Amino acid sequence: MPTLLIPRQLCVFESLPCAGLAWREQQRFATAQARRLAPFASTGSSAVIRKGRLMLWLWDSQELQQLLEPLKLKIGDWRLVAECVYGEAPQGQGEQRRSCMNGEDLWQVEQQSVVGSIWRASTQGHAVTRGPWGRNLTPQVGAGPQKEARSWRVKPVVLANAAMAALTLSTMGYLGFNAGRYWSLEGEVARLEAEADQADNRIVQLSHIGSEARKEAEWLDQYRQLASSIQVNRLLEAIQPLLERHGVVISEFELRDQHLRLQLVTAAGDIDLPALLDSFIHLSGVADVQLRDSNELTSVTLAMQLPGYRRLMGPASEAVHE
Repeated sequence: MPTLLIPRQLCVFESLPCAGLAWREQQRFATAQARRLAPFASTGSSAVIRKGRLMLWLWDSQELQQLLEPLKLKIGDWRLVAECVYGEAPQGQGEQRRSCMNGEDLWQVEQQSVVGSIWRASTQGHAVTRGPWGRNLTPQVGAGPQKEARSWRVKPVVLANAAMAALTLSTMGYLGFNAGRYWSLEGEVARLEAEADQADNRIVQLSHIGSEARKEAEWLDQYRQLASSIQVNRLLEAIQPLLERHGVVISEFELRDQHLRLQLVTAAGDIDLPALLDSFIHLSGVADVQLRDSNELTSVTLAMQLPGYRRLMGPASEAVHE
């Protein structure tokens, strides 16, 4: 079965990464992507995978059949392949030019794969004169093995001459398809930018929360260091009977080294302030008891020194106090 090369000017180009795809999965992947990206009601395609990238050339099969009718040809009698699959393979990377029917194809190449392609009309364009540089993964219905192609050097020229009459229609279809995709991508970009702004705000908030959490952790570490020199459990055991006797409870407990600040509130009735002060003054291990604040006998703030509750540093002293 002879091969008919589809002019680049009739094709829409797509390029997708597919690194890590197993060889046996390539044809299924290429077919699925050709269907997903199909811009026409009846879309033909050629697909090549090279260096971990899928390259797709898509064309309108109905338009192609209309171009073949004046020549009394049918699509089913040919194996259809995009002309870009033939000729010189992409090399290296950067911008490269390939001559094609009625123009030239401007390739953007990365790692020997085409990532971008733009067709431009040119009087210097000519049909390719080399065989395929890649395996076509999306053979069309009725196509035979690629190695059976024999007339690809002649037949494409006939199609190219016929295609010139429909070039305007093809160009409009190409531009209309890509314009729709452009506006769709514009909306997607706007959505992603809005999500990025929200993410940035969230990052700022989390950074602030993290900063506050670090400050709190630093304060707790410092507080633990200051409190570690006092036998807190023994102190609480000593003042608990005193608090119960006067009907008060602790609302704030601030300990720095051996300096203690206590805020006490009444649990029932008024606080007998003189008796409460006298009890703390006579508490063993406590010195320099001072009244810092009181509120209508319902709350009182005391400050005092704790020389009798200092923790002697060292393993032996820790064992004794424990």
